[in-house]
Amino acid sequence: PGDFATEDVAMSWLVSCSLVDVDGSESLGLHLETPGPACDEVSISVGGVSVVGQAVGDACHFVAPASALLVQPVAVDVTPGQNLGGVNVTIDVVATAVEVATGDDVQRRARVPMKILAVADEPTLVAGLSSGDVTEGQIVNLSFTVGAVDVDGSETMTALVSAATGVIDSLASGQSCVESGGDPPTQTVCDLGPVTTGTHSVGVQLPHGPLSSATLHVSVTSTEVSNGDSAVA
Repeated sequence: PGDFATEDVAMSWLVSCSLVDVDGSESLGLHLETPGPACDEVSISVGGVSVVGQAVGDACHFVAPASALLVQPVAVDVTPGQNLGGVNVTIDVVATAVEVATGDDVQRRARVPMKILAVADEPTLVAGLSSGDVTEGQIVNLSFTVGAVDVDGSETMTALVSAATGVIDSLASGQSCVESGGDPPTQTVCDLGPVTTGTHSVGVQLPHGPLSSATLHVSVTSTEVSNGDSAVA
């Protein structure tokens, strides 16, 4: 296994374990440990079978079914917890040999430290005008409802409104607008700044002049604070 994992993406490992004493007097077990006891940092399947974590002291144990050890190496899939990113997680892979007659046991432990790389989640976005038909020079109310998908506080959201050059004269609330897209410019982009989950509105001043039809665009960008990864709706 590598030192890096990606938020919400499963990693596939191959784990080899076997008994040294092969006279049949010992049994072999395998489990994976994470710091606990919450058992929510990762989900794990072994040999294609999902394993439920169990709190054991200050750790969480994911015990492999005995049938999964019949095929070596053992296929292990580890998925970081939902929206868990920008953190460090340590997983111990533990093989245990047990003398059936006496219960005496010995363990071999391999520690795997991982950094889980954060991945931004695209927010939800619905936008529209408060009224249908508008006239030149009018201030139209553009409303939009945005929702964060990752709600653990690791992401921020910002919004933009844009249109083809000549459609937006200014914003009633005074946010800055710039011309972009080449020379000559092809669009006007206005930065609305940070937004939070909920419904927002902005007054868009249309130009005084002929304008048969136009389209206003709203985009919301969600950004992971830990690494700058972003997703746009």
